[in-house]
Amino acid sequence: MASNGPPAMAEIEVTMVENNANLKILSKKRHRQLLKMVAGLQCLWLTILYLNVTTVDQLVLYSLSVKLEDGCQLSTVDDIADAVNCMLGEELMKRLFNLNYM
Repeated sequence: MASNGPPAMAEIEVTMVENNANLKILSKKRHRQLLKMVAGLQCLWLTILYLNVTTVDQLVLYSLSVKLEDGCQLSTVDDIADAVNCMLGEELMKRLFNLNYM
């Protein structure tokens, strides 16, 4: 099956009830990824209510409960999953760009 969107940077599962969402994000461990992800979620008007981090070898599972604030433009589970995937992809591209020019 072909996908028109960008390749997935992580496995992302999102469920929603009213203006609250639960996210499960499974990805490879990356330096300062959690800090950048928290800052990115705040920029998307998502307030973190709960966060759990589980690591196994080179993988990390982030389980989050977030509240969609009044200014949040994301309204569906797909919107949130795409935004998180894009955010993680941008982080990876910045890292690769910086490594190539050091």
